[in-house]
Amino acid sequence: MQITYIGHSGFLVETSECYYLFDYYQGTLPSLQTDKPILVFSSHVHQDHYNPAVFKLLKSMGMEQITAVLSKDIPKKNILRIPRT
Repeated sequence: MQITYIGHSGFLVETSECYYLFDYYQGTLPSLQTDKPILVFSSHVHQDHYNPAVFKLLKSMGMEQITAVLSKDIPKKNILRIPRT
């Protein structure tokens, strides 16, 4: 397991099976294996813990399998739909 501090409250955890991205706010993500699944966790709605731009960023990096695990206080209208590939 490898853990990378992204900034503020954000961490990226890599295992042999997949990536786990926690509370991404801003910052540079390391190079990722695009065929490995990534789970994006947001603990609550505050801007510094939930930045919906992360999904566009991951898609622009070529990530193929993105799953969002979001706090129930994030209003549905604020959830960026992740296009299926």
